[in-house]
Amino acid sequence: MIRLSAGCPTAACSDCERTIMTKLELAGRLGGRFERYLAEARALPPIPVAVVHPCNPESLTAAIEAREEGLIDPILVGPIAKIESAAAAARLNL
Repeated sequence: MIRLSAGCPTAACSDCERTIMTKLELAGRLGGRFERYLAEARALPPIPVAVVHPCNPESLTAAIEAREEGLIDPILVGPIAKIESAAAAARLNL
């Protein structure tokens, strides 16, 4: 289950510019150096993590992928309508 929390941590959320890397690009850059750490983390129970302002498809997808990997129990913090819109754009089921 993903919990949503209303509230926007930044006033200019639509003005943010970020470099978004896909999972494949990131994996290529890391060259598998963190696989041992990920394996150890997968063996532990997921931890609750506040994911602040995941209002675009990429950041929301990353949180969902981490949940699916069993790494985190995401608590989504931000404007609910924007999070739901990002989920719809990414075809994610919250």
